[in-house]
Amino acid sequence: AVAAGMAFAAGFSAEIGWCDAAVPQRMTAALRAAGLPAGFADLADPPSPATMTALMAHDKKTAGGVLSVILMRDIGDAGIRKTPDLAPLEAFLARERTAAAR
Repeated sequence: AVAAGMAFAAGFSAEIGWCDAAVPQRMTAALRAAGLPAGFADLADPPSPATMTALMAHDKKTAGGVLSVILMRDIGDAGIRKTPDLAPLEAFLARERTAAAR
């Protein structure tokens, strides 16, 4: 789950403009080269985006009901961003899950 989460963080970071579009591609390639899951297609029973964000709400980075997500500028260069509105993250995860199902 951690490896797939790293891939999702890279993809979401690119989507919101934190990093270049090549970063998630490089992250995914590195994870798969190491034999690790790098997205929904690599998970045996992928959870729904709503389930994922509900689980993330219990993470230690959540305070006062506001989730802090790790975003990447590049591999090895990450930052934290508070995300009071989970809709953009859930929409990203939904698109990723749909793309993996094809």
